[in-house]
Amino acid sequence: MMRVLNVREKTGREVLTGSREGIAFALKVVEELDKLAPGEILLIDLVGIKMMDVSYANQAFINPMKMLMEENKENNFKAIRFKVSNEIIKSVLSRVLYDHGLLALVMSNDTIEVIGSVGRSINDTFRKIFSFGEVSIDALPSLMGVDENTCMNRIKRLIFSGVVKEYDRDGKKLYAVKV
Repeated sequence: MMRVLNVREKTGREVLTGSREGIAFALKVVEELDKLAPGEILLIDLVGIKMMDVSYANQAFINPMKMLMEENKENNFKAIRFKVSNEIIKSVLSRVLYDHGLLALVMSNDTIEVIGSVGRSINDTFRKIFSFGEVSIDALPSLMGVDENTCMNRIKRLIFSGVVKEYDRDGKKLYAVKV
């Protein structure tokens, strides 16, 4: 089941700026998250929003998402998705999610799903695997600029998070993003 939080409707605004405003909206996000049952998704609908600054996005969305990720460690498995119709908003969101080590995947042209909190280095590893489609452990460390051990630890974390799969082809281990 999916609950929808329409930001334009709730705020009555097309331009979202400022930390103080973001904090006020974060309370609405937390209220909606509290209403979710395990396995449900909160869709934060940003369609109709023309501009959002980083300080607003940080306050309105990051803290509630971090709280959700902590809760998910207790096997509640709730999720957040963003519906975005504006490329500027999409880039602000992507930057803020990345800066805070939150792993996000663009599901379609207008939907971003926040998968988990993994840290920047693991997020970088995920992005490399995603950009190549599939990659072997032989190639990934040099692409990432890290040693094989470090790379393998990052991959294990992504496999454990459920976003990367490991499989064999012609006796070689390959890693790819789960779709």
